Amino acid sequence: MLKYRTPLHNVESFAYRNEVIKTNGEHQTYYAGAYLGDGLHEGAALSAFSVAGLIR
Repeated sequence: MLKYRTPLHNVESFAYRNEVIKTNGEHQTYYAGAYLGDGLHEGAALSAFSVAGLIR
């Protein structure tokens, strides 16, 4: 059986997350996932919607 864990964030990870988000679109590369949100499924969906808006 697989065990899943919710990512744990700290101040540094939140600061780095914003740096990663700022690079979306550079070199035609985009990043999305739970690690760019709140670590939960909802955060993954929101980051994916954000990327979808950038590539339209």
